[in-house]
Amino acid sequence: MQRLIDAGQGDEAFDLSGQIDLEHGVLPCLWLMALKHAAFPGVSVGIATESGRDVSAELKAETDVLALFDTDVEAIRPAAESLGLLKPRLDLALAMADQTDHWF
Repeated sequence: MQRLIDAGQGDEAFDLSGQIDLEHGVLPCLWLMALKHAAFPGVSVGIATESGRDVSAELKAETDVLALFDTDVEAIRPAAESLGLLKPRLDLALAMADQTDHWF
């Protein structure tokens, strides 16, 4: 998250075109996807690739967008979970540790 904040406050943050450059990393893109996913009333978030394809808020469907940033879903899972783009994984070992009879 700190990288996203730093990218927005740096001397060379974002240019007037609204493009996210590779040196900004994938976090600004994830942030926009999270805003789009939240669907706040009165707020419209549009994200498009350079080819003009609309980017959805469904992270698992946007593997080609993640590939542009040389990453994949598993590499960004912690950030994506904290932004609400992915549901947290269930840790079955931890869940079983809370059960005395080991039955669900």
